[in-house]
Amino acid sequence: MTANLRRSAAPLITTIQRPFGEDLAKENDFLRQENRILRSKLGKRVPLTESDRRTLVRFGLSLKERLADVITIVRPETLLAWNRRMKRRKWTFANTPKRPGRPSKGKVTQELALRMAEENAWGYTRIAGELKKLGHHMSPPASAIC
Repeated sequence: MTANLRRSAAPLITTIQRPFGEDLAKENDFLRQENRILRSKLGKRVPLTESDRRTLVRFGLSLKERLADVITIVRPETLLAWNRRMKRRKWTFANTPKRPGRPSKGKVTQELALRMAEENAWGYTRIAGELKKLGHHMSPPASAIC
C-alpha cells in the first residue's frame, strides 16, 4: 500500500519541487551578481572580522566541491586555511580558565569591603549593601569571605 502511494505521489512531488528549485536558482544568480557588484565597489580586499571568517567557514565547508564556483570574497584555499587555524586554536585550551572556580572580585572592591568590616561593626549583608550603593557589586557571602 505505501509503495503504491509513493508511486502515485512522486509526480506530484516533482511538480511541486520544480518551481521552488527554479526560484532558488534565480535567487542564487541574483545574489552572485549582487556580490560581484559589491566587490567592484569595495575594491580588491574586503575587511573581515573573526566572526565573519567563522560564518564563511561554517557555510562554505558545507558546499565542499562547489566551493570554488560559489566563493567570491576569498580564495577557497584561504577559507580552508581559516578552518585549519580555527581547529588548531580550538584544541589549544588557551581559552580555559587558569585556575578553577569563580574569578575573584577586583582588588579595590576587596580592599573596600575589608576596610568597611574593620571600621564598622556591620555584618556581611550590610557591607554588601553599602558596596552596592557605591557601585561595587558583591554578594553577601562574598563579602563574608573578604
